[in-house]
Amino acid sequence: MQYQQPATNNRCIKMLKLKEVIAKCQLSRSTIYAKLDVKSKRFDPEFPVPRKLGSQSVAWLEDEIDHWVLTRPGTRGALT
Repeated sequence: MQYQQPATNNRCIKMLKLKEVIAKCQLSRSTIYAKLDVKSKRFDPEFPVPRKLGSQSVAWLEDEIDHWVLTRPGTRGALT
């Protein structure tokens, strides 16, 4: 489910839930959260941090996820 919020300059900000991030990044849930965990061997300081939507809900900015995917070695500009 995508959440859209009006932004400046007639642009929409799209928020992605975990399932959409999994599909776009081709990573598992546990790998995504490991990339966010400073104590993990798989920690990636460049991986986008989710935004809190409510007490038990988070979402990622689509632009940040797209940028992360495009800056990975070997992606050659391909998004899923």
